[in-house]
Amino acid sequence: MTLAGSVSAAVRPGSATEVEVDPSAEEPGLAADHVWYVGSIAKQFVAACVALLERDGALALVDPVSRFVPRLPAWGDRVTIRHLVHHTGGVKERSRTGPGVPVDGVPAWGNEDLLDALREVADLDFDPGSRYGYSNRGYLLLAEVVAAAFVGLWAQMNYEQLTSLFRVEERSVAYVTASLANVAITIGATLALVVALDAGPLGVVVGNFTGTLLVYAALVGYRREQLGLQFDRGLFREMNRFGMPLVPSALLLWVTNFSDRFFLVKLADTQEVGLYSVGVRIASAMALLLTAFRTAWPAFAYSIEDDREAKRTYAFVLTYLVFLTTWVATGLALLSPWLVDWIAAPAFAESSRVVGPLAFAVVIFAGYVVMVIGVGRARRTQFNWVVTGAAAIVNVALNLILIPRYGMMGAAAATIAAYATMFAGMAWWAQRIYPVPYQWRRVATAVAAGLALVAVGKLAGGGLPVAVALSLAYPLLLFLAGFYLPAERKAIGARLRLAR
Repeated sequence: MTLAGSVSAAVRPGSATEVEVDPSAEEPGLAADHVWYVGSIAKQFVAACVALLERDGALALVDPVSRFVPRLPAWGDRVTIRHLVHHTGGVKERSRTGPGVPVDGVPAWGNEDLLDALREVADLDFDPGSRYGYSNRGYLLLAEVVAAAFVGLWAQMNYEQLTSLFRVEERSVAYVTASLANVAITIGATLALVVALDAGPLGVVVGNFTGTLLVYAALVGYRREQLGLQFDRGLFREMNRFGMPLVPSALLLWVTNFSDRFFLVKLADTQEVGLYSVGVRIASAMALLLTAFRTAWPAFAYSIEDDREAKRTYAFVLTYLVFLTTWVATGLALLSPWLVDWIAAPAFAESSRVVGPLAFAVVIFAGYVVMVIGVGRARRTQFNWVVTGAAAIVNVALNLILIPRYGMMGAAAATIAAYATMFAGMAWWAQRIYPVPYQWRRVATAVAAGLALVAVGKLAGGGLPVAVALSLAYPLLLFLAGFYLPAERKAIGARLRLAR
């Protein structure tokens, strides 16, 4: 078949592709090997890139597009990345007169021209999320974020590989110096690109990884003598035996961490998703605390050569980490109504209900982080994916069961149950291959004291003063419960006497 001014292709299973060119076409130079503008074929690739960035924490589907694309009208705060992916954002398809058809496969307008046109549009075609409306302009906004973000991910991955050597060598000053240099250069580059050069969203993204790239380049120069081209097959096989089981384990852990939001979107309404997201952001203060610990913990734990000393240290680390994280979780749970009121609009007040459960879920995950180190020390990581897989199954199943009836509270309960499964499974496995005399009574006392204070605060009420007082009373309650060892009580008493 031939069409005027076009190339047509007929493809059948098991047959060769047949291409015809109409010789009467008015376009000069039209041929079977003509390069065509890909157009909307790129959309599925953009959507896949957005999914990868969301998985790696570079963005969240509930983020407003205005977070990444500056100088948009007010509607930029209402349209989320999820809306753009699913063509439900209501972004106007036509903004001002411009060429509709590319010439010779090259659009007459560039992305910046189209973005400038979008910035002149004061309203949307419809309320975001209210209906479907195919949108090329929406995917233009998504492409602006994706274009440079993957370079940032590559830079971050390589940067972390080199800075982790400082952790292995226990050179905390060098590690902090590299980190602070990264932050300082990133802030300076972002301000220069966005404010001085008006680079827009690309400036935000490029600025975010400029510091990482520059510090990475400096570290490559610093480590040049260690970074050779030698290849050790034996070491490579040993690394794979240790590391390959951790890949499916990490993927399954990702399912546990993010499936709650996925199922909320599918099984509840967008209002519930918004409320849950605010609660997650407040509870993420726990994640920041735990991230600092996870950065330092493996290098320190593996550096202890004597097994007996290592086991004693691991036992105390679990106790003290649970003590600290439970105290923070208790404070977040008790103060959550005022924290939500501080960072969000009154319509999000209900978000405070999930802060406590999510914060205590992180306490359980903190215990898992300590437990898994014994498996790594014994180099028996083959079972890790089974533990995280069981937790993922529990999480998915409970999300399907609980969310339709209980909404965001069901999602929070599923998260707690999944982390509890993961902690219990890893504790059982780790104790079989690398038994450690963990202080289980003290760990249970620390968690129970926090839960008791939260229960008293929620039942008694009394406002902000009572919530603050109960949060600060956590160490005292542990004293009354006999949590502290005689040596710890003596050390606390000495510090109190010095404080006077």
